Amino acid sequence: MSCIATAVSLILGLACGLMREPLRWPHPTEGAIVAEDTRALAQATHRLFELLDALDISGLTGLLVDDAQAVDELTGSWVRGREALQAHFARLPEMVADVRSQVSDLSATAWGDVGLVTLQLDQTYTANAEVQEVSAPTSLIYRRQGDTWKLALVHSVPITAAAH
Repeated sequence: MSCIATAVSLILGLACGLMREPLRWPHPTEGAIVAEDTRALAQATHRLFELLDALDISGLTGLLVDDAQAVDELTGSWVRGREALQAHFARLPEMVADVRSQVSDLSATAWGDVGLVTLQLDQTYTANAEVQEVSAPTSLIYRRQGDTWKLALVHSVPITAAAH
């Protein structure tokens, strides 16, 4: 099995594990990647970072599925569940200010009710009166609920300058 096939299998396995309902296969388009889905996923992702930059806690929480999971450089560990993530988001205004997120190299795809977005996140923020700059390859998994894409997984951990 190629590296790409292995990665896709892992991602689909993870996405299926995050779902409470089974995937509906075949999707109405019989497995084809639907342009509307990829556009909607890209829009949802840009909205995520708009809300993060604004430190809009209720807006961020509204993007989540109940069993969402996330890891970032501030937590350094996994945060699981909507309530735990809401508590983490509520602490953000005390931890950071002047958040500015720049998204590039965004790729979105969907398989039925599961969407994957990968991107490069370059972010600046002030923490402890010092400007921080981070660069993080980021993966987001979304689950479709009705007509809306909700976040199920955020994996964004910066790589150090030495790793570049």
